[in-house]
Amino acid sequence: MSNLAVIYEEDQEPDIVRGETIKFVSTYDVFGHDVKGMDGIVVIAETTNGKPLVYVLKIEEWCEPTSDLFERVRPGYVKRKSKAFLKKVKIMEYSCG
Repeated sequence: MSNLAVIYEEDQEPDIVRGETIKFVSTYDVFGHDVKGMDGIVVIAETTNGKPLVYVLKIEEWCEPTSDLFERVRPGYVKRKSKAFLKKVKIMEYSCG
């Protein structure tokens, strides 16, 4: 049996997770609202364009911000409220024909 340990550098954060809370730190327009200072919930950690899909609580809108526009409040932590919200969210499925 080996005694292996995983050691992380101090600056290394865990990957962003579904349900994590972010805070917008830069001016960013979402459907006519500047969301700087507002919180959002990560619904999809990484979409096809490499950005997270985020629901902005205060304005009840969706966006895909770049990582320079937000800070992670508590990396890897998901609030109970966020878990409850995510239970109501489903990825839209569509078909042609």
